[in-house]
Amino acid sequence: MNFTECLRAYFSFFQNAEFTQGDALPTQEQCERYLADYKEDFYTRKAPVHATASAFVMNRDLTKVLFAYHKIYDSYAWLGGHADGETDLLAVALREAKEESSLAEVLPYSHIPVSVRLLPVRSHVKRGEQVPEHFHLDVCFCLIAEESSKIAPKTDENTSVAWLNAEKLSDYVKEKNMLPVYAGCIAAIRRIEAKKRESLPLLPSLLLPWFTENKRDLPWRHTADAYRVWVSEIMLQQTRVEAVKKYYERFLARLPSVFDLAACEEDELLKLWEGLGYYNRVRNMQKAAKLVVEKYNGQFPSEAAELKKLPGIGEYTAGAVASIAFGKPSPAVDGNVIRVLSRYLEDYRSSEELKTALQAPLAKIYPEGECSAFTQSLMELGALVCTPDSPDCSRCPLQAECLAYRSNAEDELPIIPQKKPRKTYDLNVFLMITPQGIGIRKRKEKGVLFGLWEFPNMPDENPSASAPEVLANLKLHVKGAISERRHTHIFTHLVWNMRAFLFDTDDITPNVFPNLTYLPLSEIEAKISVPSAFRWCLQDLQKFYN
Repeated sequence: MNFTECLRAYFSFFQNAEFTQGDALPTQEQCERYLADYKEDFYTRKAPVHATASAFVMNRDLTKVLFAYHKIYDSYAWLGGHADGETDLLAVALREAKEESSLAEVLPYSHIPVSVRLLPVRSHVKRGEQVPEHFHLDVCFCLIAEESSKIAPKTDENTSVAWLNAEKLSDYVKEKNMLPVYAGCIAAIRRIEAKKRESLPLLPSLLLPWFTENKRDLPWRHTADAYRVWVSEIMLQQTRVEAVKKYYERFLARLPSVFDLAACEEDELLKLWEGLGYYNRVRNMQKAAKLVVEKYNGQFPSEAAELKKLPGIGEYTAGAVASIAFGKPSPAVDGNVIRVLSRYLEDYRSSEELKTALQAPLAKIYPEGECSAFTQSLMELGALVCTPDSPDCSRCPLQAECLAYRSNAEDELPIIPQKKPRKTYDLNVFLMITPQGIGIRKRKEKGVLFGLWEFPNMPDENPSASAPEVLANLKLHVKGAISERRHTHIFTHLVWNMRAFLFDTDDITPNVFPNLTYLPLSEIEAKISVPSAFRWCLQDLQKFYN
């Protein structure tokens, strides 16, 4: 945030709050005049009034403050430093907080500054040089760090760094003129915290009218049947809404009740699921269906706690089914909801932390008689308006109350943990055309695609080898030309670089590829569920036969 953005956020949020008054507080006009007068020098030490950023680092429950004992001031004081050419003052506060305390991680509490002050700096000696008296036009941000984190002072400036009781700073701060400034920061933080608490109960009244006017016409919204709601929620995991529609209708046409799902043969079930991926979802669905039939006589339990006992049903799905199908005040916090609420409350906790932290507060604000609509309204806003990239704030019913919008921080949220790099594997895939049919088998190895049909494959030990060399090394007799194609398939945690060889052969070689079944292409397409990692091979097979 540059200085102009900081001023806009600060004065817009606090306006004429009592704790913002005092001799050290310039008006917004005075601040803007300094910026206009000194231009680029305002962000350097050249100007007699120049920008600094302070960090009011607090623990998670906002009871303690991390202060350093400054050699210059001979007192505990907030962390911070000069902009030194950097115009993003929040970035400066984060940088200085880490440098002065050795914290490995520190996050914003809000993009809204908690103090904008004109602070006099007396003449002093620094690194052997005399520094003349000057002024800091200081912007202070509240930052959050774990109290258990390792800390150490920046020894050239500070003698120690410590967590101090926020309500007893007068016991530690010798610069008595700064105590009102720190008290103002704490009051500002409490004001932002109160706003966050007050904002949450407003959600139903803001969202429900919008949802009534703007909700999409989706097939699963025409029913409150728990089985159908559950099927839609499982399908929608990891899959786009538009893609799910046809699968949902096809699945229910064949398996209209939980009894039908429980009794379905696995191969047929997997074929129905073909194209949706993550096949363990449907396997767990069938396990859950059998339990619902055996234990609950075909009736889904209505409470989220009971639903979570069924295979494949976690916190989110249990909340969705309980609220949408049974009208229970049970939150369903998925990626869309986390995104909406992290921005609405300007909450910089990680998405996983936020998911856990929001369950209880959300449950308390569910509107009686409208639990289903409220759950869906949160999801819908995240899907249509509060999107991951370029949220359309102009159309958002939460705009007036959204803290991230007020501080221009919507693009910074949510905080998503960095994913581990995917592991990469090279595979050779063999599309064998034989008189008995095409060679295919069920995958035996535990892990990805376990129990699903695949074309025979093995690790590619020599990616530079030619197709004839690869097949000759396996002692496979080839009739005619060999067709070769490369394809990359990306899973959640790994990548397969695949090289497929399509060839005609009279050989059936169980020693090379055990457990093969030979089927005509028409039967594979009609009855066998081929996962998307191998479905691209069907195109080459179709070309061969055509």
